[in-house]
Amino acid sequence: TCKLLLTGAIKSYKPKKELFSVEDRVQYECNDGYHSYQKNIVETSECTAEGWRYEPQCQEIRCSLNVDSRGRTRSFKNRDVAKLTCPEGFSLNGAEKVQCYYFGWYPDLPSCTEIYYEYGYTENPIFDDSDPAVGRGIECLEPPKLKNSEEQRTRSSYEHGETVTYSCNRNYILYGPKTITCENGRWTSPPQCIGRGSCSKPPTINNGKRIMPANKRYFYSDDTVTYQCDAGYRITGSNESACIGGRWTATPTCSESPCNVPLIEYGSVVELRAQYIPGTTVQFKCEPGYKLISERQTKCLNGEWSFLPNCISTSCGAAPVVKDGFVERPRESYQSGERVAYKCNSGFVFQKLSYVTCEEGQWTEKPVCIKEGSKCGPAPFLPNGDITGMPQPSYPSGSKVEYKCQSYHKMLGNSRVTCINGAWSTLPECLEPCTASPEEMAENNIRFRWFDEEKLYTEHDQYVEFLCLRNYIPHVESAPFRLMCIRGKLLYPRCIKEGSCTPSSNEMDPKNIILINENTEIKDGNMAEFACKSGFYKKPNHKMTVKCIRGKLDYPECDNTPPVCPRPPLVPHGKVVGDVKNEYILDSSIEYICDKNHVLEGTRMLTCFEGRWSGDVPQCIPPCQLTEDEITKNNLELYHSEDISQAVKHKTSIPFKCKEGYITDPHLQLFGQCKNGTITYPSCVLD
Repeated sequence: TCKLLLTGAIKSYKPKKELFSVEDRVQYECNDGYHSYQKNIVETSECTAEGWRYEPQCQEIRCSLNVDSRGRTRSFKNRDVAKLTCPEGFSLNGAEKVQCYYFGWYPDLPSCTEIYYEYGYTENPIFDDSDPAVGRGIECLEPPKLKNSEEQRTRSSYEHGETVTYSCNRNYILYGPKTITCENGRWTSPPQCIGRGSCSKPPTINNGKRIMPANKRYFYSDDTVTYQCDAGYRITGSNESACIGGRWTATPTCSESPCNVPLIEYGSVVELRAQYIPGTTVQFKCEPGYKLISERQTKCLNGEWSFLPNCISTSCGAAPVVKDGFVERPRESYQSGERVAYKCNSGFVFQKLSYVTCEEGQWTEKPVCIKEGSKCGPAPFLPNGDITGMPQPSYPSGSKVEYKCQSYHKMLGNSRVTCINGAWSTLPECLEPCTASPEEMAENNIRFRWFDEEKLYTEHDQYVEFLCLRNYIPHVESAPFRLMCIRGKLLYPRCIKEGSCTPSSNEMDPKNIILINENTEIKDGNMAEFACKSGFYKKPNHKMTVKCIRGKLDYPECDNTPPVCPRPPLVPHGKVVGDVKNEYILDSSIEYICDKNHVLEGTRMLTCFEGRWSGDVPQCIPPCQLTEDEITKNNLELYHSEDISQAVKHKTSIPFKCKEGYITDPHLQLFGQCKNGTITYPSCVLD
């Protein structure tokens, strides 16, 4: 790449960027009083693999003159006017005064011819400072004649304040002020006429659009077009392309936007990076005293995170107010896990608990203080149970009620509850029995161990035993085959077909992998697919999809060493900028450039991500070659006097004109188009 060094001497430049890729061009204009290395106001330079072809710089305008016959010189600035004389014995042939411009002296420096001798020796004129060349009342010389401008009717002298206006020949553009003014014997700086090259339509870009006038059909030097990426894509390079020297400067590329570091209040990401490429998933953690209230991880999608979680405080505010009760030493806040004890006012007692607990930002149910000796309401409802006696609408303090459970339900706790100061003591539980399901047994490939044990119900705390069906074996992580009914739940054992594989956490955890398959039974001959745990990477030459062979799996392995990327892919007629390495670490980037006259299409940059190069490998499109036969066959001539042997770059237009005696549609411009190494020629017909 080449860097444009901006100085105060450069007035403007196109396209608006400071870094240029190989074969890209810049057009720049110098401020008044400055010119380019080729003595122009406007100049173009091209970036090559070795740097700028000519350094894009503007330097102060300087013109030199001899000051004596010994050859000593003096330097003059832009707009300086010098009066000239000849050494003794020589006469002046030409203008007596000259002015310094961006292109040099005008008029041309005169010569000094020997007066008395027949050989006619000549000398250079010398600066004459005996009389002022400029000042109030001094006239200006004839204004300068400019290349490629229309002839002006000029006089030999002009008074102060008079002006001259310039215009350029056809197909030339005027840069600088079109009008110059005589100011006390010197002209203001004149403009310059630069060839008006033409370009074909500006190229399109992937995942973006060009912004230009809807009806514009023709494009010339100085025209620019801007580009804008689609939503979720970011622009690489300048968003502007300019028509310079018959071709468009490098267009930008639109690539999926990376995500910046996600910021959340009272929390942070677990794995911190400068940026995250699209598709990356990150996890969050909260600061001490805070907890996540949503998903722990989020994904980078088109430059945005799918969502951002919240960390909320796990502390609680002041303890809740209890009617007819109080806290002895209240505080404004409490940490999660702290317990606050209450006291009831005189004559009141607690109905149940006497305290509250702060549980991750929320208080548990607050106590209730009731009058001592209060009655209780109806006996509480007991799921799967009932009272043994007649129900009453209310019960005096000290009354007892007895409960019993439904069939096959087992009671846990005291069968009697007591009314104490308006509150019932703790209810017992009626624990459900377990029901053996034939469908679930078939699904787990099991049967009862004892054939006479075809009972439907098993009470809580009672055991039931199972066996595998014929040709099935126990799953590695199966529940026990003799199991207890616990609160109506049976955790069935599981059997699998002989020869099947059952990936187990004991095998996977040391290798830092997880199973992706929905079913944990991988039948003989089927594939098991694994993935690395978060923060781990696949080891080289390890396949994450393996086949189950007669009950055995060759597990892959992951570790916490990010995989390196191999040498970058080869691009015909292209190369990688800088030295090529055999290995590249995570987040490394490389840049491709093409051979001379080849055009790069696709993403210029590739990035190393988890052992592979992200992005599509670019192409270097070959140039086209003009042929005399095709030009003659289509009755054409080149519009500009170009060397026919020069290579024409991909997507470049070539302006033609009809040969004498031939015509074409006057509304059409004659452009050939180079595409993928082939030129499409226009044609002309006989007039």
